[in-house]
Amino acid sequence: MADLDPVYDADYYRSHCGKLPYDRSEPAWAQFFANVASQLIDAFSPNTVFDAGCAHGFLMEAFWHRGVEARGRDISHFAISQVRQDIREYAEQGSLTETISGKYDLVTCIEVLEHMTEDDGRRALAHLCSASDLVLFSSSPDDFEEPTHINVRPTLWWLQRFAEQGFAPVEEHSASYLTWHAFVVRRTAASISADRLTAFAQKVARQKADHQHRLLEATLHDLRAAKDEADRAHDAKVAELSRDNLSAHHRIKQLESELVKTAALTSEALEQAEKLRQDLHIASTSLQVIEGSCMWRSTSPLRKLGSNLPVSARRIARLSLKAAYWASTPHLTRARWWYLRDRYDREGLRGLLAGVARSLSDTSSTAIADDYQNWIALYDTLSNEDRSSIRRHIDRLSYKPLISIVVPAYNTPAETFRQMIQSVQAQLYPHWELCIADDASPSAQIAELLKVFAKDDSRIKWMRRESNGHISAASNSALELATGEFVALLDHDDILPEHALYEVAVTLDAHPDAELVYSDEDKIDETGRRYDPYFKPDYSYDQLLGQNYISHLGVYRRSTLKQLGGFTIGAEGSQDYDLVLRLIHSEHCSPERIHHIPAILYHWRQERSGGSFSQSQLERCIKVARTSINNQLASSIEGATAVANPHVPSWNRIEWPLPSPAPLVSVIIPTRDRAQLVQQCVEGLLHRTAYDNIEIIIVDNESIEDETLSLFDALTTDSRIRVLRIDGAFNYSALNNEAARKARGEVLLLLNNDIDVMHEGWLREMVSLAVREDVGAVGAKLYYADDRIQHAGVRLGAGHFDGETGVAGHVGHGKGSKDSSYFGQLMLVRDVGAVTAACLAIRRSVFLEVGGLNETDLKVAFNDVDLCLRVRQAGYRILWTPFAELYHYESVSRGSDLAPEKVQRFRSECQYMIDTWKPQLMNDPFYNPNFENLDQEYKLAFPPRRKKPWLV
Repeated sequence: MADLDPVYDADYYRSHCGKLPYDRSEPAWAQFFANVASQLIDAFSPNTVFDAGCAHGFLMEAFWHRGVEARGRDISHFAISQVRQDIREYAEQGSLTETISGKYDLVTCIEVLEHMTEDDGRRALAHLCSASDLVLFSSSPDDFEEPTHINVRPTLWWLQRFAEQGFAPVEEHSASYLTWHAFVVRRTAASISADRLTAFAQKVARQKADHQHRLLEATLHDLRAAKDEADRAHDAKVAELSRDNLSAHHRIKQLESELVKTAALTSEALEQAEKLRQDLHIASTSLQVIEGSCMWRSTSPLRKLGSNLPVSARRIARLSLKAAYWASTPHLTRARWWYLRDRYDREGLRGLLAGVARSLSDTSSTAIADDYQNWIALYDTLSNEDRSSIRRHIDRLSYKPLISIVVPAYNTPAETFRQMIQSVQAQLYPHWELCIADDASPSAQIAELLKVFAKDDSRIKWMRRESNGHISAASNSALELATGEFVALLDHDDILPEHALYEVAVTLDAHPDAELVYSDEDKIDETGRRYDPYFKPDYSYDQLLGQNYISHLGVYRRSTLKQLGGFTIGAEGSQDYDLVLRLIHSEHCSPERIHHIPAILYHWRQERSGGSFSQSQLERCIKVARTSINNQLASSIEGATAVANPHVPSWNRIEWPLPSPAPLVSVIIPTRDRAQLVQQCVEGLLHRTAYDNIEIIIVDNESIEDETLSLFDALTTDSRIRVLRIDGAFNYSALNNEAARKARGEVLLLLNNDIDVMHEGWLREMVSLAVREDVGAVGAKLYYADDRIQHAGVRLGAGHFDGETGVAGHVGHGKGSKDSSYFGQLMLVRDVGAVTAACLAIRRSVFLEVGGLNETDLKVAFNDVDLCLRVRQAGYRILWTPFAELYHYESVSRGSDLAPEKVQRFRSECQYMIDTWKPQLMNDPFYNPNFENLDQEYKLAFPPRRKKPWLV
């Protein structure tokens, strides 16, 4: 069976059945079906078997070899003609819509009924059940693209059809040896509950993920073996390339010498010499990367160096990649090689390894950690030319405020304290003062160092407190020394990069009314190594309530800090968090006066001993922070309460109040037939949702099936349910708009018909957010049936379209339910660029204010993204919450937007979005520009999408 693994996926039952030819020229199929027969014989010991749809007779032949009397029927004369001559007497041509004569110990039906109409499929299933008390069954639940698949149904639908015939799933027997969606049912006299069928269907769905995981592990094992061989070839190539690099080094030195000898060194010549030196540095960096990390590592930075490398360095990268690629190919089996080439022909084996590694253990922080050192070297290390450009830019600034850097100090190690002060003195922006309060340190070395530094630099001010008052009191003492218009907060053992205050000054020059400026940050260890960068979103009020992501570097208007009373005594450990919470809830500040700089402007030192107050007193800090949040909420929002985040207790969840009485919610569900999905969705709303004041509007777009029409008749006996009939071609936007015009609710909930409820509190959570005045729309956390995340908000501009920016992509797609992702993004209520209309709550007044969904240009795709962009344009916020969780059986009800007949429509909708919203798509405020905006989220951009201000 191992040899078949590469073709054993969800579509190997297509014509030619995957990547191996499905005929007798490929003996692996006989082996495959022999295993299927053995599994069935060992489990059920049948003496007679009827195989429906025997194709080439592989399964019949396998039973025949094991002494079981096997008979088969197929609608294809061609298939029967391929059956082996000596067993052809056991096969017959016919139709499963006809009665099957005889009674058998076992009936097998493999990938047949999806080729029939629904009515014929139901009749065929009844005939199968009449021929035996035991049935092995499989029918693809997700292959909508095969033209002959006219009755593709989810596993649960087939289980329900068998239950109607009195057959229940054999739960103790897994038929995954056939395919992940196969199962065995047996006749039973006992009642069969809907919950039992649903639970079994979910169990079957999980088999797909389990098999894919095993396949990826096997693939990774082979690739690791290939990598070892590539390493050996690679080491030999490195030695050769080192010689080439040394020759380039000598040539650059020779050019520099010639320039020096030139009689008149012009400014242009000097700049050229500097560029040559930079090229040498980059080429040397690439060589070090090659020597230190094999080109096969999925996170190797050489792939991202790209156009930033000089020609010589790019040649090094290409040669090494080529050597590694060809060295690997002899280690692949024939079947696996064709599988890999077919699936990853664009990326090559190196791209496959990256995909396998991400699939097996995809943690964004790990990928960032591996890339970050190279990213620093390429994009966050200043050259002399950078420094000169920054100084020239400072001279051109029209507004150059004095910035006071406030530092509370207590018993800081001398060398660490010295490095902090020197990092301030190294600032390229000269208009600063350093204000330090020594909080009665027992050691005299702090005062001694300050005396020396202050003597040589008049910009350094300091004082020594008579008694230890802890960090809030010490910070207030340092604040008393400040005279600058703005105050930057710096801990006594942390480091500012030399361009930090320059970046702040540029932002203040552009926004002189700013109240708060904050930046991205990273950590630095005792050896000076930087790691764990936090590339933050722009200001998000709700995310800030969930965690203090503002933190470092924070710069505040000094006059406002004085009016707020400085730092709160008793808030030690969370004094900065308390300060920013008081600021944003004050009359002095509005969201428009808070500005984010997407650059690492602060290095937070992490001691091995965990010696900082917040590290050693974590529980106390959490309690203080939550108290601060509740104090501010109590002063502005009645009934809002901060509690521990159930996923990460050190963070917060805000429980927002509902108006009294709770507003009517109009749930809008467009559908065309799909009775089972609609029934499941409605049952979840009415019986598994703890929110009573709802009306359900089912928008019927030309349903014709008797089952659906009967369901509508039954549902409308409930006064809370209406069916709105709208004929015509499918236009998702128009269907929802018409329902919204007829809705009575204050809140609209746009809901797909393939949504299923997971917990009762989801709707209350969404409505409590949607009714807030500044909130425009709210999205939910949606899961696939196997509990992988399908949607956790939308990031704008994801991917590519015709060489331009993409339109949008779902955050968290494919991650596990317990994955918190990058700095908790999947566990925190937060602002996002957009949310999916598969489950979207919006006040009806806001929906009508912005004109609803675009039913002219966006009939199917991206209408929700467009809606959210217009809602944000109108001044409202888009929120996503992890505390409203639902299943979304995506594409079950409508199919892929990329089906052939829909491609042109899909492309035109993509083009409309780019023509209309390109600047917004390229600059999602809640997805940092230091991340690339392709398929993988939270992956460092090489180069960053942000332009450095001194180069603009």
